Amino acid sequence: MLKLFLISSLFFLCLSGKTQVLKTTNLNLSTNGCIYDVEYIASANVYVVVGEFTTINGVARRNMAFLNGSFFNVLSSVNPITSIDGAIRSVEYTNVGVNHYMVIGGEFNSINGLPRESMALFYHSGTLGVSDLSLFGINAWNYFMQSGGGNFDNGVFDLEISGDTLLVAGEFEGININEPIPSVCDVVEDNLLALRLITSPGSRLAVLNSAPQSFTSFDVGAVSILQASNNYFIGSQDFPINNGGVNPSIQRRNTNLSLNGTFTASAGTRHGFHSLAQLNDTLLLATDGGIDGSASLASNMIICKLFGNAPSGNSQYAINPLLTGFATNVWGQMGYNGDLFMYKGTTPTLQRHSLNSALVTNALNFTQIGSSISVTSSGSHIDTANNLIQVNNYLFLSEKGMTNAGGQVRTGLAVFCLEPQNPGPFINPTLSVCPNETVTYTIPDVNFETGYKWTYSGTGVEYSINNGAFVPYTVPVMNTTANASSIQLRFPLGSTSGTLTVEPYNTCNTASDYLYAKSQSVAITVNPLPAISLPFDTLSFTCVIDTLNLVAQSSTAGVNFQWAYPNTVTPVSSNDTLTIFGTGVQPSIFYPSGTYYATVTNPVTGCKNNDSVFVWENTTPPTISQDSLTISAPYFTCAITQINLSASVAGCSTYWTTASDTTVQFANPLTIHSASLTDSNFYAYAVSITNGCKARTGFDAQFDNTLITGILSNYSNFPAELITDTINCTTTAISIDCAVDPFDPNAGNGTVYWVQNNTTNLSLSTADSLGMFNNTNTWQFVTENALNGCRDTSEVIIYFDLNVPFVAPFTGLSSINCSVDTLTLIHTQTGGQVTESWLDEFAVPTGSNSLFVDAVGDYIYQVVVNSSGCTSYDTVTVDLTQEMVLTSNDTVVCPALPFSVQTTPVNISEPVSYVWSTGETTQSGSGIGGTDTQLTVVATSQSGCVGHDTINISITPPIQATISAFMGCGESNGSLQITNVTGGTGTYQYSIDGTTYTGNLLFDSLSEGDYTIFVKDALGCVYDFDQTVDASASAPTMSFLVSTYSELGDTLAVINNTLYQGFDSTGWVFPLGTIVFYESDSLALIQLPQDSSSSIITLVGYQDTCSYTLSKIVYTDSVAPDYPTSYNSVKIQSLDVYPNPTIGVFTADIVFGTAQHYAVFVTNDLAQPINGMQASGFGTTVSLPFVFPIGTQSGTYHLHVISDYDVRQVTLILN
Repeated sequence: MLKLFLISSLFFLCLSGKTQVLKTTNLNLSTNGCIYDVEYIASANVYVVVGEFTTINGVARRNMAFLNGSFFNVLSSVNPITSIDGAIRSVEYTNVGVNHYMVIGGEFNSINGLPRESMALFYHSGTLGVSDLSLFGINAWNYFMQSGGGNFDNGVFDLEISGDTLLVAGEFEGININEPIPSVCDVVEDNLLALRLITSPGSRLAVLNSAPQSFTSFDVGAVSILQASNNYFIGSQDFPINNGGVNPSIQRRNTNLSLNGTFTASAGTRHGFHSLAQLNDTLLLATDGGIDGSASLASNMIICKLFGNAPSGNSQYAINPLLTGFATNVWGQMGYNGDLFMYKGTTPTLQRHSLNSALVTNALNFTQIGSSISVTSSGSHIDTANNLIQVNNYLFLSEKGMTNAGGQVRTGLAVFCLEPQNPGPFINPTLSVCPNETVTYTIPDVNFETGYKWTYSGTGVEYSINNGAFVPYTVPVMNTTANASSIQLRFPLGSTSGTLTVEPYNTCNTASDYLYAKSQSVAITVNPLPAISLPFDTLSFTCVIDTLNLVAQSSTAGVNFQWAYPNTVTPVSSNDTLTIFGTGVQPSIFYPSGTYYATVTNPVTGCKNNDSVFVWENTTPPTISQDSLTISAPYFTCAITQINLSASVAGCSTYWTTASDTTVQFANPLTIHSASLTDSNFYAYAVSITNGCKARTGFDAQFDNTLITGILSNYSNFPAELITDTINCTTTAISIDCAVDPFDPNAGNGTVYWVQNNTTNLSLSTADSLGMFNNTNTWQFVTENALNGCRDTSEVIIYFDLNVPFVAPFTGLSSINCSVDTLTLIHTQTGGQVTESWLDEFAVPTGSNSLFVDAVGDYIYQVVVNSSGCTSYDTVTVDLTQEMVLTSNDTVVCPALPFSVQTTPVNISEPVSYVWSTGETTQSGSGIGGTDTQLTVVATSQSGCVGHDTINISITPPIQATISAFMGCGESNGSLQITNVTGGTGTYQYSIDGTTYTGNLLFDSLSEGDYTIFVKDALGCVYDFDQTVDASASAPTMSFLVSTYSELGDTLAVINNTLYQGFDSTGWVFPLGTIVFYESDSLALIQLPQDSSSSIITLVGYQDTCSYTLSKIVYTDSVAPDYPTSYNSVKIQSLDVYPNPTIGVFTADIVFGTAQHYAVFVTNDLAQPINGMQASGFGTTVSLPFVFPIGTQSGTYHLHVISDYDVRQVTLILN
């Protein structure tokens, strides 16, 4: 492989010179020693050199040596090869994770006494640092090459690793690999082989199965491989073929190794393209050293395209002008940074050339960079290998017999330092800046650099490295820090425009031995700041100025304005004028004091300038204190009723206000009066003449109205409580004394007296109740303070409780008669705080308002007020009358039938005579129902007692019956069924012959003819109804209730409400798959099949040999049915069940939208009906009572309502 790093062609603003420096490290090889390939292992920072040598820099090494990557000295601890029988032409290293591979190829058959034909594999798993290199030994993998039969020995001349693929170029016809699995794998390849790196099982190389099994034939051998632009380029040595043509000398293959173009050299000449070099991102140059290294061609440089059209012949492009000494003798070449290193010429020389322009008219134009480096060598110069090897930023020149390079002794090997890789352009550079702006400039990191040289052509600029302090930019900055590819520039006011240039560099032998890559530059324009000015530097709010207008001005046309809050960058306004408010406007919108910044922005350049104005609050109020006030009197008294107030503060105007209303101002001085005083707190205000701010101090108008406390010697709770006393029927007189409280601190200054008599004693009796109001009179006594003239008047209220209680007059029965000779007198109670009862014959209270009497006379009821002892009485006189009491009852009879009633005297044992309103004179009276509605009777005893009574007679409503005639099949199979009966009273019974009565509503097995049906009620009233049975009678019909629209899985109740009861039997017919929870003649609880959207339910009635049916379609769906709006008016309007939960008794109130048939029943959780809990009928509003049977267990039950138009269910809780 040709070691190089390709740098794409880039555009630069300016160029810096590039050259190479010979390293002072002398890696002299043994006599006729030569280096053929170099590899770099980054993890260990070592270079691996291979070739033909026995010593390097005096250290014994057989064709391989490890060099320290920093000092280029031979690592003494690493010597994997102690013996080898041929040259090593190529070395390749790679790692796949922790698996490290190094493959060498050459013209050897054994290494360290082990058979290794032309290739050997080095392998290590784990980390690979310097200390691990001793473990990086030759792997046990082995193989042997099949002979190529060419003009030189079998061997491997170049290797290339990409990923886990290894390309092998050399002279062979195939390879035999001793694989662990399988045992042998023989592959025939012609001088080019693809292998794969394998870690398991066993670290080894295997044939790449995806590669072509036969490459285009190279008749002598493949000698060089170059990977560039996702292609492999393979150079070969070839003989002319018999017909005068040649095989392709250069192949271009894709990454999958398929052929992508060939170059065929000129006929009749032997070719050896051992040197391939990438010139730029388009072109590749190849040197033809001939088959034997003679380089005798007329021109031995050809140009191939990296991609696109197939490579072109050597006649397509010419090197113009001819490079001195290199027209026909280019023996080694290497591309780097877009330039071309070329070795040999007519005499051994190393030159560097730059391609001046792109490919034009089949010519390439080069310009030499720097001076030629002469090489002294006695060797043959060409040995089927490139004499130039570039790895990282080092160029290795090796040739057998070389003794001098660039005037310095070098035996077989000279190493040159190269500049870093050329940098890319700046990353999004800022080309236009403003004064005081800070900008970071960055280029992409480059390889092989020691540092970056930064230069700025303008003045006044400051720079910072790695966010450090900014320093003036006076000399170029040599930045070697971690982020040296970036620099921060600050452009203070006064900075000038200029060009910023960066040059990556590294050093070779000394710290100042700089090698520069191409430079990158950007032109930076420093724009002027826009002008700004503010009319004032300082403004202030005062107590009368709470709004300020801040105005910014600029002489620069077209600028944008912006104001910001103090101490922040928060924008407040985008206008040139900002209106701000002080704290006196509204606390929620005031603007803070401080420095306000106005910023102007040039919209073209983006540059900003600012100015500021300091705004402060000049709101310090004046000082006013109590010393500023003159007060004529310290407080009001009962004698002092006027105070004069005056205030005086220097530099201020003054006025007075009240605390309750500071908006009303009073002139200074101010006179206040106690009589008209509405607010005792006053403020004296001082208003500053300079800023209008106010200060105040207060005066509290106090009162000395100290009163003397009086006491009443008879009442210890005075004066804490208002004194009231009472004169009543028990207490008829009281005496009250007043005095000054001896514990009052001002008692010595006080006097006391009653207003009514000007003495300290007050004596009262019942006579003083004259003129009282609401049973009370009031008396006052006065205490007087001699020091302030203040008086205190206290009252004593005397209540004259002399009212007698009210007694309600007796309203009960107060007489005895012939039938009743004893009496209990019950008096209405007065109630309240009284004691009341009847008095006995000794005038002693009985303690009760109930009194038993059995004789005539006067009886007294007494009421006494508990609080006052005042009393009232009620006298009741009990007398004897001649009244006699009769007992008789009102009665109900049948219409138009005779009846008899009777009356009985109460507590009469002597003979009694009777006179009825009908003229009858016995104890019984009689009449006709419906004619006689009332009978009166007068009874007279033998002793003259008389009794009167009236008996009311009512009749039952007439019985109305609905009877339906039916005619079944067969003879004598007619029937009459009573379907509805109203009127009468009690339970009905029925008869078809007027003699035998039963509760059966059906009379069947009738022949055609006329019949009379008799209906009798509980009173015995009988009505008859005529009915005919003939051929026109209806056949029996069936009827049942069921919800015809429901959801899948619903439990349906089916109710038999057939009117006709004469069927021998009835039965249900359900569709196949129906689950039946309960079934009887009258009720069934079912769940219809889940696999049908409609089902048919049929009710069948059997009579004799005939049957009668009724079928209904029931529709089911996965969602509840959606009914039309009109349905809402006929369905169940409300269903109220109460109480629920219930202890066993509840009521169901149901309202239907229209009159309809209904059935109501109760089931348990197993859908089993509860006995006795069913009801049915026809109506609009019904109220149905239900009682759970005794012994029913507590739990959950369900009330079902089914009607002609609706179905409802309610869950019941029985507890």
